[in-house]
Amino acid sequence: MAWKAAKATTPTSATGNDSDVMGNWVMVGSSSAGCDQAKRANGNAVARLRPFAVTNRKPRITAPPGFTLVELMVVLAILGVAGAAVALSLPPGDASLHRQADAFALHLQRAREEAILAARPVRVRADADGYAFEARTGRAWQPLAAPAFASRRWQGETRPLLAPREPHVTFAFEPTGSAEARTLVLALGDHRAAVVVEVAGKVRVDDAMR
Repeated sequence: MAWKAAKATTPTSATGNDSDVMGNWVMVGSSSAGCDQAKRANGNAVARLRPFAVTNRKPRITAPPGFTLVELMVVLAILGVAGAAVALSLPPGDASLHRQADAFALHLQRAREEAILAARPVRVRADADGYAFEARTGRAWQPLAAPAFASRRWQGETRPLLAPREPHVTFAFEPTGSAEARTLVLALGDHRAAVVVEVAGKVRVDDAMR
């Protein structure tokens, strides 16, 4: 397309001065193809001159979401309710028996720790009435004087199952922590719980009898 400048048909302005007359641009004969070509050239020039911004902004890294305090409290509450439900599901006699079995196992573990810390043999003698703690001094066995090792009695109707010719069962721990393998079965009605001491000195309650 070709463009030419041409003056308006009015010869002069109101003041009579030709310089006040605005020039008009008029289009003279051209093809539509030329018009399209001019538009494309114009657009390309504008695109080349368009500014762009360069920044040093780093990509944002978001940490994975964690647990809120409220969520943790809800989980702890659910665990507490579940534990209470399990305890309530046990028959009263069964729950009492296993509490005593766990307590006896804990006292055996304390006796083993005393043997290691005091560097002397310690034993626990259990009979039909309860159990007592003793330590060997020289060649004699003496009751442990510490309140933590006071004699205990079986609670309620809980009793150990002892052989007719064995009025008591002795659990002895060496200063090295080792022990003689022993098992004591506690009974309450038809319920049973076994407390086991292994040669290495490990104490456990047999879950198979729970």
